[in-house]
Amino acid sequence: MFDYERINDESSESCCTRWCNYKTCCNRWCILRWTFGMILFTGALAGTFYFAFDLGKHFGGNCKAPDIVCGDNSPRTSGWYNSNATFNLYGVETTYRNTINFEVTSENNFLNDTTLIVGHMYYCGKVDGFKATEYCNSTISYLYDTSTCAFHYATGSGYEYNEKNNFDERINFIRWNAVENTMAIGTSSHGPTGTMFNFTWSETEQFATCPPANDTAPFTHITFQ
Repeated sequence: MFDYERINDESSESCCTRWCNYKTCCNRWCILRWTFGMILFTGALAGTFYFAFDLGKHFGGNCKAPDIVCGDNSPRTSGWYNSNATFNLYGVETTYRNTINFEVTSENNFLNDTTLIVGHMYYCGKVDGFKATEYCNSTISYLYDTSTCAFHYATGSGYEYNEKNNFDERINFIRWNAVENTMAIGTSSHGPTGTMFNFTWSETEQFATCPPANDTAPFTHITFQ
């Protein structure tokens, strides 16, 4: 003779251990456990999205490239371009301090309608506050078109190292304002953050102790056949 009560108990236990994989749940405890698990999962998912949105809001979140503003000012080789950006995340302040100075390696006048300026921009950065860093300098090669005021760039091994190990910020764009003699650099990171640093010219360097860049420039000259 079959023991139907024992078989029903075993079926109920099997159902509960599998989180109600069958068409109907075997008992109320299984229903309550499944419902509670879904509430926790939904709450955790909503919290993750909210935290990512709030993190992006605190760390800028405005990474839309501004329009190119063309004028008579090309990047100056005297003085420095400085930027300070401070973010507050739940009471913890983080300040990104960046300074750039330019060096021209060649000016190409062989085109009839423009001059192409080639050089290096030495990008020195420091982070204060959360995940503070020391001064880090690197070489970025650039090409500037005087007729369109377009600014082109190439990062080298030094910046790539700092981006991965110090700043967690990868350059997405550089926009030059040839009227105001300023530039905007938009960055992104591995997290849901990103911001735009606005650089203004000054006769003085932001860091008195910024070390020289010792990496190799991506390029120095351009050649037309």
